[in-house]
Amino acid sequence: MATKRISDEPAYVLHRYDWSESSLILEVFTRQYGRVALVARGAKKPSSSFRPILLPLQPLHIAFGGDAENPHPEKCGMAGRPCHAHRGRAAVGLLPQ
Repeated sequence: MATKRISDEPAYVLHRYDWSESSLILEVFTRQYGRVALVARGAKKPSSSFRPILLPLQPLHIAFGGDAENPHPEKCGMAGRPCHAHRGRAAVGLLPQ
């Protein structure tokens, strides 16, 4: 499989699902790539730098990579204020699956 790396892409976390004891599956929406599912290994650990920022409706600048079946976030940073919950839920409902 080819490895594709995306850097500094503006994104919003749409959903986060527990995957294992320390990992998450994230659904993010990016301007250029649309809805993308990412596997964030170790993101639930207390020492993880991703833990405080991978929250639903959180605007981010994200870098991700990996193979097409299993992409993962590599760098993540906050990009402004969180979206208001009622507006964010409405927007998520409008996006195609």
